[in-house]
Amino acid sequence: MSKYTGIRSSGVALVLLAMAFLLVVGQAGAVERKPVSVSMIHPVQGGLSGTDAGVLPAATRAVTVPRLTPAGAESYGAMKDEASYAPASGNAELLPVPAGPEPLTSDVATSFVGLDRPGAANNGIVFFPPDTIVAKSTTKVLEAVNSAVRMFSTVGAVAQTKDLNTFFGASTANGILFDPKVYYDRNAANRRFYVVALQQKSDPKVSRIWLAVSRSADPTNLDAANWCRYNLEGKRNISTADESWADYPGLGAGADALMITANQFTFSAENFTYAVIRVLNKTTLSNNAAACPSVPIFTFQASGTKGDGTAFTLQPAQHYSSPSSFTSTTNPAYLVSTVFGTSNIYRVWQIRNVAGGSPTLRSLNLTGAFTYSVQPNAAQSGSATLLDTGDNRMMQVAGIGNSLFAVHGTGCNFAGGAPESCARFVKITVGQAAGGALTASLAKQNTFGGGPGAFYFWPGIAANNRLQVVVPFHRSSASSFLSSYWTMKDDAAATFESASRNTVGTCAQTLSGRTGDYIGAQTDPSDFTSFWVAGERATTLVGACQWQTQIQKIVPGELLPLPIAPD
Repeated sequence: MSKYTGIRSSGVALVLLAMAFLLVVGQAGAVERKPVSVSMIHPVQGGLSGTDAGVLPAATRAVTVPRLTPAGAESYGAMKDEASYAPASGNAELLPVPAGPEPLTSDVATSFVGLDRPGAANNGIVFFPPDTIVAKSTTKVLEAVNSAVRMFSTVGAVAQTKDLNTFFGASTANGILFDPKVYYDRNAANRRFYVVALQQKSDPKVSRIWLAVSRSADPTNLDAANWCRYNLEGKRNISTADESWADYPGLGAGADALMITANQFTFSAENFTYAVIRVLNKTTLSNNAAACPSVPIFTFQASGTKGDGTAFTLQPAQHYSSPSSFTSTTNPAYLVSTVFGTSNIYRVWQIRNVAGGSPTLRSLNLTGAFTYSVQPNAAQSGSATLLDTGDNRMMQVAGIGNSLFAVHGTGCNFAGGAPESCARFVKITVGQAAGGALTASLAKQNTFGGGPGAFYFWPGIAANNRLQVVVPFHRSSASSFLSSYWTMKDDAAATFESASRNTVGTCAQTLSGRTGDYIGAQTDPSDFTSFWVAGERATTLVGACQWQTQIQKIVPGELLPLPIAPD
């Protein structure tokens, strides 16, 4: 989970919302940024003093990952309530969910239960929300949640489970690890799993970014011998009033760049300061079969303005195949972001020349055909507790060649009533002009939801070699429980197909309004065609309504789009 969801601010809040309106198209393309720091990181040696068997000491069990109340006059929840309304322009497609048997537009080849909240299933760590994310190698499926990781076979047999602190060799004295991201990189000579998680403590001030890289394409288990582990500094502006910790990581990779992004928040007042990109040479990092290498890390700051909502949550692309190189631009890797609040602007960022040792960051803005906004929270059956749907930050980006496929949440409106939460999809084509400038264009745009009173939120995305995409998402309404669905789209199709079930809720989730901050999708590296998705539902476990995750493999069949025009 993100310990603190969204931008937190008191005085900064109004500035951010105002900047969403004042962003000038083209403004971002004028500056090419160099790293603000370059350092060397070294592999973590050994385990947790003999506790690397996968279970934390008994005294540390039954821990609930905290969600602290931000200081200051205006909380994130209040900001979101103020910002929630139907967008000023643009229509959303209706993607109904099946009332009975599902249409056979695509085939679910495999489906099995993942991790769930009760501590017995997660090595004693009790936490919410899940933040489920999935990755797939040739023979293994890797799922991570707050605060555990599990390795499965491709048919769901459990190979091993570890809590994240044990997996990384991270002492619990500095906090329980959270916000895990996993990714399997098929676009490399050395195919590898990558795992990232965060650690934060306010007194003393600690912020660590933990990174693990498998030492083979198909590791047999989660033991330390099969992984190289790294402990990165997460603090910025150390020993100043703006000293901050890293939140909400993004994980992506290009041909030779591994990108880890984060939003930085001050320890004192939980104010957003800067979005930061930490870039490592993936080629060096993955050359680890014989020994775990040391590797330089290049740190970029996306904006020079503290609290800049036009540079918030830079989501790195997971490039399944490499985008083109150009003159003076070797092996570029891309990121995409939205503007916090209400806008129609998308920002494309490019990291280039990582292997050469002098990478730079540049960006430009694109204007979309839909005015997106922060979405309202979701109703659920049987309870007045509203489910947190997050904000309009970019959620996940998939790359195939020079095409980027990205999704995020937005406010929307059906039938003129109260606003709902919808999912927004864009396809962006990137390139370079003859004079060397970065170019990008919006090739496709779709916004979809479930209709009046239905809420779609936390979308993820993956793309395959046919340029088909899968988008998993959460759904809830006053007449249904927290559930997970997915939809697909052919590149040539105008709209997405009807929603299909992943897992359906059975009870009202009243532990909190938190449902996580993301779910994820990955393309299968074995065939580069099928997809793996992870989602969650609210269901009764150990006598209480809690969360449970579900993992599915989806083999695209004939895609039958709805006959509704896109926005």
